[in-house]
Amino acid sequence: MSAPIVTLTEGNWAEWSEYIHTRLSVLAAWECVDPGWSVPITTTPKDAAERKELREWSKCQAIALGGIPESISPANKRLVKGKNAKDAYELLKTTYNKPDDAR
Repeated sequence: MSAPIVTLTEGNWAEWSEYIHTRLSVLAAWECVDPGWSVPITTTPKDAAERKELREWSKCQAIALGGIPESISPANKRLVKGKNAKDAYELLKTTYNKPDDAR
């Protein structure tokens, strides 16, 4: 049985960020988010090593970008559309990781 999906909402950044970290770690895609796997220098690889790097980066991005949208609202999906995994996560973090007003 799999764990329930935690959907990001106002006030649950800590819970959601822990959920998405665990989820993407299990899928071996957290490295696309933190520290962030930079886009390969070229998108037109010249040799086998560059092709492999681009393929691995693309796969990691696809996995991470598949995991994030399943746990955010349609409005947030529009917010992160077109971003790579690290930028999407950082944008959500900036938007939702607010200091607790009760302190």
